[in-house]
Amino acid sequence: ITAVNGIVTVALVMINDPANSEEILNYGGILGHQVYLQIQENPLLAEWEALKSLPEILAAYLSLNIAIVGLAFIFELIR
Repeated sequence: ITAVNGIVTVALVMINDPANSEEILNYGGILGHQVYLQIQENPLLAEWEALKSLPEILAAYLSLNIAIVGLAFIFELIR
């Protein structure tokens, strides 16, 4: 799902060049941007303090994802 989201997002940005393309790329592609918009539009979720820092949570998730993939790659090289 993540790879398809990335490929479709890059294709959308290159072909359509939307006005908010930088925002779409910053929030994790089409799926991440839609989740972010849904959280911002929902008054109940917007009140939660932890969800207001969504860009930081997203950055931490992506960094952790890169670290896990890197460790798996190193493990495979050693094996």
